Amino acid sequence: MITSSQSDNRPLPSVVYQRHPVAAGVPLPGGYRRREPERTALHTVVREHLETFLEEARQRDGEGYPRFVEREFRRYLSAGVPLRSASGS
Repeated sequence: MITSSQSDNRPLPSVVYQRHPVAAGVPLPGGYRRREPERTALHTVVREHLETFLEEARQRDGEGYPRFVEREFRRYLSAGVPLRSASGS
């Protein structure tokens, strides 16, 4: 709540979002390598068996897993793919 003493147009205190100024604009170190989660065994198993996993659950009880479970698996699969990650899907 703003009181009459706070509404005198004094500048707000600055807020620091980075530990070191301009750190976000600094290029990544030369040794940086993208993690490539799509090359892991877990990613491969989920990618190759997700549809079967979800379908078997639907056949068991007619509904399957809650929607958030399927959504999280699909997000996991798309998270490591740069084109999909950048598009926000």
